[in-house]
Amino acid sequence: MHEHPVDLDTLLQRLRAAAAEHSDAALAAPVRARPWALPSASDATEHALPWGLVARAGGLAPYLLVDDAAFATLAYQRLLGRAPDDGGAAYLLERLRQHVPRTELLAGLVLSNEARQLHPQGAAVQRALALALLGGLRVARGLRSEWVARGVLRRTERWLTRRAQRSALGLAWYLGNRHDAAVHALQCQVAALQAQLQAQSECADDRHDAQQHINHTTQAALARQALEQAGAGGAGSAAVDDFLAALEVSFRGPVDDLQAQLAQDYLPQLQALRTQLGDGPCLDLGCGRGVWLALLQAHGFAARGIDLNAAAVAQAQAQGLAAELGDALGWLRAQPEGSALAITAFHLMEHLPFALRLALVTECARVLRPGGLLILETPNPENIWVATHTFHHDPTHSQPLTPDSLAFLVNYCGLQTLAVPRLHPYPPEAGLPGDDPTTQRLNHMTCGGQDFAVLAHKPL
Repeated sequence: MHEHPVDLDTLLQRLRAAAAEHSDAALAAPVRARPWALPSASDATEHALPWGLVARAGGLAPYLLVDDAAFATLAYQRLLGRAPDDGGAAYLLERLRQHVPRTELLAGLVLSNEARQLHPQGAAVQRALALALLGGLRVARGLRSEWVARGVLRRTERWLTRRAQRSALGLAWYLGNRHDAAVHALQCQVAALQAQLQAQSECADDRHDAQQHINHTTQAALARQALEQAGAGGAGSAAVDDFLAALEVSFRGPVDDLQAQLAQDYLPQLQALRTQLGDGPCLDLGCGRGVWLALLQAHGFAARGIDLNAAAVAQAQAQGLAAELGDALGWLRAQPEGSALAITAFHLMEHLPFALRLALVTECARVLRPGGLLILETPNPENIWVATHTFHHDPTHSQPLTPDSLAFLVNYCGLQTLAVPRLHPYPPEAGLPGDDPTTQRLNHMTCGGQDFAVLAHKPL
């Protein structure tokens, strides 16, 4: 017979009534697909037992699926209502190692005085005994079963175990264990990675502290050795010092011409800086014979310089200039932080190995006052004639530096680049005639700036 359609509210009421009619109090607790006993837990009452699954399954299946440690916990909790004590758990585990069937151990717990007091009506005892009396075997109070009967129990237990594993409960148990095993493996991997990262962090801190100590105690000696080996104004003998001083005079030109060039290139910037920040010391690294120091002094600047070349320093001191003999890095480290108005280094950087060059610019950034100016001038390898020919006139040159690399070094050390001018090009008559793009490009590469400078200031 055709029935009238049921509206949604009526359908929901029927579903709620059916759910209430078939509800099971044992299934009220949340069911989690986890092992029924976690051996690592300190308190057995905290074990995550899915009581809903255990209650619905009934019988021996829950006891057959768990491992030995979980079996002991589950047996005590189900039959005695408490967690196993150390002695009781050890006894059950030892008996299991002796291949005693689990059904026999369960029957022993059911027949104990504690179980009788917990279940005075005896209903639970009768059900447990019915499960234990497999194959018609009679289990006495002392459980003195013959070895044949025990063998039958073990074979029956193995058959029941395989059957339980193929059941829905066995599938839930398998999936729960598999999920927990994956979670445990991931947790172990995370813990191992965290320990590895912590160890690497501690090692990095130790290496950094050790490196800082080494740098602090040996950098001055390393600087002197590197400067002497590179010949940046000094090479360890009076003969070499005299040679390099004469080389500078020959290739850099007369003092008057050189001073006029320096005044045009840099003096306006220093005068503007003094107007902005006030007077302050100007430090010249690799001051040589004092060409720049004399120009600064003539314009009222407090100028001091340092150089390793004894012959050049003697020439500067003979003019009454404040020039000292020594290595630039050690000298800079003796200067107060934020004390210098300007620091200059003309044709010094190309003599130094990279580590010393980095340390020197780092100290310049420390010694400069906020807003102070750093000027580094060096040969320009963008000019092919310089890179392949004139750069190698000086036997103490280490390597040519590109404008981009030197500007990056200065910025890396905390200063801000203001300009990177290309300076001192060859005269126009030295180039090829013609105005076409190819000729202009070739003239730029061969007759462009012979030097370049990086001008940078310390941010305010």
